[in-house]
Amino acid sequence: MRCPQCPWADTPHLAPVVAPQSVPEATVALVGERYAHREVEENRPFAGESGEILRAACDAGRLDLSECHITNAVGCAPPRSASSAQLTAARKACKARLSTELGALERLKVLLPLGGAALASCDVPGSILGRKNGQRGNNIENHSLRE
Repeated sequence: MRCPQCPWADTPHLAPVVAPQSVPEATVALVGERYAHREVEENRPFAGESGEILRAACDAGRLDLSECHITNAVGCAPPRSASSAQLTAARKACKARLSTELGALERLKVLLPLGGAALASCDVPGSILGRKNGQRGNNIENHSLRE
């Protein structure tokens, strides 16, 4: 299902929404910008070249991706011809979905937005960025999640 405000909400031939990769006990969430067509083909986030880079970096830092929640700010794979303005509109349309998705992760302690677009999408009211000691905030200034 597409986000109602998505610039491609009424585009029937658009690739389907890709489900995040997650485990119920995830304490770390990684958020990318958007899915590419390889992710849609494999129905998993970071399946392509960016995924190879991410896995190598996480391996070097000893972060086990199989224990993380991995998602993207935009839940579908926009058309290759998408303009910057359309991608911005898509990120805005997906903010509520992303906030709900991250808010449902009860054990989440670390949120890693991968890039500026992902960071902007994670700064939403009620998002995990403001969670500290069970509380929710609404801006990035309150991002400390240490107890």
